[in-house]
Amino acid sequence: MKIIAIVLIILIFNILPVIGEGYPLQTPAGEVISEVRTYNWTGAKGWFAGQVTRIIRETYDEEGRLAAIEVYYSDMVPAEKTVFTYKNNMIKKTTRNHDNVLIRNALVQEEGDTITETVLRGDGSLFYKTIALLGRDGEVTELNYYNNDEQLVYQKVFTYSPAGDVTVINLYNPDNSLAVVIDIVYEKFDDSGNWISRSEYYTYSDVWGRPRDSVQRKINYGGDDHEE
Repeated sequence: MKIIAIVLIILIFNILPVIGEGYPLQTPAGEVISEVRTYNWTGAKGWFAGQVTRIIRETYDEEGRLAAIEVYYSDMVPAEKTVFTYKNNMIKKTTRNHDNVLIRNALVQEEGDTITETVLRGDGSLFYKTIALLGRDGEVTELNYYNNDEQLVYQKVFTYSPAGDVTVINLYNPDNSLAVVIDIVYEKFDDSGNWISRSEYYTYSDVWGRPRDSVQRKINYGGDDHEE
């Protein structure tokens, strides 16, 4: 479902800059738990994936739609929870912190080959807006992020593998100059075709292929867990 994919992409790149890339699951699941490790450097070991920095739990309803996303710090201290409500071609997202205080409301609406998400702060003021363009197969090809003054902040352009996984993300400045190239390497897939291990590598300025994050996913299909 196209609109579910863009919801995940928007969430990941504006709130959680590493988990997934909003890749749709090849086989519907009941629950996905992702552990994020940030790469560190030491002279003796070089680059290595460090301790878990955050955990994301995604739950899905009986129709295979994303129902909720919970974010935890590495010690399982809750940070926030987003609940998804579906109506026609619209999705409402309500995000509260660990004290159950409203921190964001969002409305995601699909029209033709465009999906727009408008995000409001808890006080009702505009936080940001994103506009995504879809390809022929329903994949997100471009994502434009606007601030609360509705000025373009950046643009992301996505490249996909034949299997439908994002492999490269080009991040552009408002003047269309290239800022960052993100290469995504998938180390392992489960028997259902969903990735369960992947890493990100960033290229910018005079930095080439700097490892950023490693993500391990455990996918529960309703009885069986699939993990690395």
